[in-house]
Amino acid sequence: MPRTCTICASPQHQAIDQALVAGTPYRAVAERFAASPPSVYRHQQGHLPATMLKAREAQEVAHADGLLAQLQSLQQKTLEILARAEGAGDLRSALAALRELRGTVELTAKLTGQMAGQGGQGSQTAQHRPYKDVAFEDLVALVEKLDRLQEGGVVVAERQVIDS
Repeated sequence: MPRTCTICASPQHQAIDQALVAGTPYRAVAERFAASPPSVYRHQQGHLPATMLKAREAQEVAHADGLLAQLQSLQQKTLEILARAEGAGDLRSALAALRELRGTVELTAKLTGQMAGQGGQGSQTAQHRPYKDVAFEDLVALVEKLDRLQEGGVVVAERQVIDS
């Protein structure tokens, strides 16, 4: 049975890690925290890299969550613009909003690995679900509405060419 790391078990473990990360020599850290120099050295060599890796991964996840939050905000604003354009009967603006919405949905799918072979990170980030608060039926209805709008926009664009 392997020995338990005395530094990891220490109540001062975070302060010791911070001192080591700051570049303080392990002997000075051992002296400051009343630990044995070999224990601090073993901890520095064996456990600190894993701790740093976990911290880096947590930072990357936080960054990815921030990007997804920005995309969700952009999608929400696009949906609001789409609703206003529809209400005003402005199909040109509605189609522009539709294209923007499609782009943000596609980018979100790529970033979350939901789009096969498109540069997403797959299972690591697939757990992010930007539409988790939206009912599936609502998403289906939105897609159907956008399809109808796009079909109507094509007809309007053709009429404008004919009228010109």
